[in-house]
Amino acid sequence: MAENKELAHFLELLHALFDGLEEHFYVVDPQTYEILFANDGFKRFFGEDVEGKKCYEVIHGKSTPCSFCVKEHVFGENLGKIHVLDRNYPEKGLWYKCIHKAAKWPGNKFVKFGLAVNVTRYKEMERALAESERRYRTLVETAPDVIYTLSSDGKIISLNPAFEKITGWKREEWIGKPFVEIIHPDDVAKAVESFRRILAGKLEIEPLELRVHAKSGEYLVGEFVSVPLIVNGEIVGELGIARDVTSRKMYEEELQRVNRTLRTLIQAIPDIVYFKDSERRNLIVNNAYEKFVGLKADEIVGKKDEEILPSELAEQCRKSDEIVLRNGVSLRAEECTVNEKGEKRYFETIKVPVLDKSGKVVGLIGVSRDITERKLMEEKLREREEFFRSVVENSHDGIAIIDKNFRIIYANDVLTEILGYSSKDEIVGQDFRKFLADKGKALFATEKMCEEAERYKRKVHPSTYELKIVRKDGAQRIIEVKATTLWDSHGRMRTITQVLDVTQRRKLEEERKLFEKRLSELNKCAQKLNKARNLREIYRITLDALEKTLGFEYASLFVVDGDFLRLVAQRGYSKVSSLELPLTGEKGITVRAARTGKTIYVPDIRKNDAYVLGGENILSELAVPMKAGKKVLGVLNVESSKLAAFSENDKELLEILASHVATAISNIKRQENLEFLSKNLGRLIRIMQIEDAHERLRAIAKTIQKFGWRKITISLRDENLERKGIISVGFTRKEVVDIIKKVMPAAFWREIFSPKFEEHKVGEFYHLSWDDQKLLEELASKFQD
Repeated sequence: MAENKELAHFLELLHALFDGLEEHFYVVDPQTYEILFANDGFKRFFGEDVEGKKCYEVIHGKSTPCSFCVKEHVFGENLGKIHVLDRNYPEKGLWYKCIHKAAKWPGNKFVKFGLAVNVTRYKEMERALAESERRYRTLVETAPDVIYTLSSDGKIISLNPAFEKITGWKREEWIGKPFVEIIHPDDVAKAVESFRRILAGKLEIEPLELRVHAKSGEYLVGEFVSVPLIVNGEIVGELGIARDVTSRKMYEEELQRVNRTLRTLIQAIPDIVYFKDSERRNLIVNNAYEKFVGLKADEIVGKKDEEILPSELAEQCRKSDEIVLRNGVSLRAEECTVNEKGEKRYFETIKVPVLDKSGKVVGLIGVSRDITERKLMEEKLREREEFFRSVVENSHDGIAIIDKNFRIIYANDVLTEILGYSSKDEIVGQDFRKFLADKGKALFATEKMCEEAERYKRKVHPSTYELKIVRKDGAQRIIEVKATTLWDSHGRMRTITQVLDVTQRRKLEEERKLFEKRLSELNKCAQKLNKARNLREIYRITLDALEKTLGFEYASLFVVDGDFLRLVAQRGYSKVSSLELPLTGEKGITVRAARTGKTIYVPDIRKNDAYVLGGENILSELAVPMKAGKKVLGVLNVESSKLAAFSENDKELLEILASHVATAISNIKRQENLEFLSKNLGRLIRIMQIEDAHERLRAIAKTIQKFGWRKITISLRDENLERKGIISVGFTRKEVVDIIKKVMPAAFWREIFSPKFEEHKVGEFYHLSWDDQKLLEELASKFQD
């Protein structure tokens, strides 16, 4: 009888202590596996009629005892020890920390006490933190721009792999060093000033341009976008992108702290637990409570919170106690206090009323859980999200996150601008293939991409593409896409893409290729011009080059004839006309080019009074002088029916052609002069009758002078081209002495008369111009002495 009374009293005490808890508390007979007691939290989860049933049937749905039963960990030689383990219930999506201990039971026997604390929320936060960290690291490690962090004293904390690729330095060569050492000396002042503003919390509105020392010795120019590096609400340095990862503390420390405080059955609860009477006096407290207030249990029991706790916290507790005691209802509240170190501590408190048999409220049980770490984690998660958003939104590239169904689930403003839209809302949720040109869509067939994704499942898989997109206005652009496929903590595939508009770069490359092709054709044209036999042939070759090689719509060639500029050839015009323009007049774009010796470009001839009507509907004109040295021989002129039709490449190519034509015309005129000289030399036969060879050569030289040459040197050479005699006319005495001393070797003349210099042959003569820099350099390299 006394034993039953003791058991009833013990069960009543257990109900009073544990029915108000959300945690699952139960008692099991280790011999029969029978559940002897279960609190309301346990019954709400597993059913009201669990007492008397087998624990393995109720908890694990088994028909026999569990192979993993914890009996051996708390009985026998382990009697008095506490056993703790984490248990996952995947069918309910819940995690529990299960705490077991053997305790004495009425009837002088030992039973197993169990307490299951729901830690699902903490597990989810752990996964969320891990996922956030992985996303950030993937973005940083695969970013094409340098991402760096600096400490408050200006030292480099971290650098991503792009730093090595761009600068050539190894990251370890710079981490820990002051950032100013890698900055150009002339830029250090503004770099330091910007760093100071960042530390003061002032964001840079415009990117900062700095020169950075590369390992090759050169200085690279980079645009720096930087923001304050914030940890726990304080600025501790700088985070920047040029054209980090804060370490985390895991929740295990808190769990270990809780485990160390579990000594007895009630102490097994990791939270602050207390029982108060209707006058709010503390009657029972656990070790966690003792630790929190810094007092032993006998110093706490019988006292109210006002006598124990800080006044602010005591007032919060008083208000919530009175609500429970007055209304007889459970209450959940969040309480805050400041410890002796000035640190804020947050507690989540649950209070439930304790009723006597008549239903009268005789007290309350409270459980207060320290949620400071959770608060800090939530704050860190917010900071991490803000940090991630800052990196993405300040990137120079378009960035998107795409799911396995090709839907865009995130896009930054740069990508929106690349695609020609005004708002991100217009593209988020769309299939990204919608924005590709037809040819690009075939690369992303669903079946093919799924096979590729399956092959790299659970691995970070980077890819690079060059695609054509169709903007909102229908215009097509070329983009370079760097895509990295990864999987989040839920196993969902995500692709992070970085998009760069390379349309202008590709256009410049195509223009350069076309320029080089035309330049090569002009070199071939130069060879034809050098072989031309007369001026008419030169004009024809020139017009062919203007029309077929350079693709000009209207082309004409003018030559200087005394005081006039005369049209000698034209192509593309509807009617052939003759035109002579006075060089002293104000009319004619070609006249201005001839008179100034400079290229004249008129993008709109309607605004230029000097224009002389040529073809119909002409709108722009480009005139390039043909010069031999400083002398203008004529003008190459091209026109177009389009406004501003000619580019810098057109100007450069036309100037090159004009140079070739001027050389060819000069060669023809020299050939005519030499032919004239050859004919007149026949008249000098009588000179050859002079017996003295020296006098005969002098007579020949003086005769040549009469044909327009100012200075003449004639050398007499044998069959081996070795000099046997020399005569000079028109030189000073000093020049004559130098000529006699300077003997050109026979090898020089054999080189000159070789097939290599065939292009310089005019009739039976060789004409070597001292204005030909390439020729001079070639001869100088072989005959330096």
